[in-house]
Amino acid sequence: MDIFKNFLRFLIMILFFSYCSEEKSIVQETIEEVEEVNYTTVAPFYPIDFEIEGNGSEWSWSVFENGSNTMLEVIENPYKTGINTSETVVKFTALREGQPYAGCETKHGEGIGTFKFDESNSVVKILVYKTSISNVALKFAEYAAPGVGAEAQPEVKVANTKINEWEELTFDLSKSIGKGATMSIDQMIIFPDFIARTADNVIYFDNITFGNN
Repeated sequence: MDIFKNFLRFLIMILFFSYCSEEKSIVQETIEEVEEVNYTTVAPFYPIDFEIEGNGSEWSWSVFENGSNTMLEVIENPYKTGINTSETVVKFTALREGQPYAGCETKHGEGIGTFKFDESNSVVKILVYKTSISNVALKFAEYAAPGVGAEAQPEVKVANTKINEWEELTFDLSKSIGKGATMSIDQMIIFPDFIARTADNVIYFDNITFGNN
């Protein structure tokens, strides 16, 4: 009888530890699946990830020099693969009739906030998904009170090296440190397909960040 009782205790212990191990594994997998996003509380506000609870999707964006297309679309990510499995992204359709410098911009004084470039924020990164190789250009413009002159910083161009997959492009804005009439940046301008086009091109971009490397 004692042998049988000991066997039952041993069996119960094995089942208990097996259950605990499985529960720990499930909890660990759940934790790994939930990626915490840290949003900045001072300008520039980032990451600009176009998620409902994040930055970008509710900002005022304008499309310029793109023929009849004046809309910037925030859509469900159609390619949740590789380095970008986020839920939402931006879709920009660069029309053949548009200018090479067709692009989109945030509204002055809104969204990104007002800030100055320094060593901590002058490296900007953007995820892009493109079907052809071309430059993506990025520039920033200054805030200016009525009657006060302001300047736009020179654009920085970086070409994608991959097609049909997400790629992170890095823009070095260090030459904008200490430059400009006011040095108070409050607008971001993106040229997703800086090239003369023979057909319409669809470009997706996402997850814009500021840093120092």
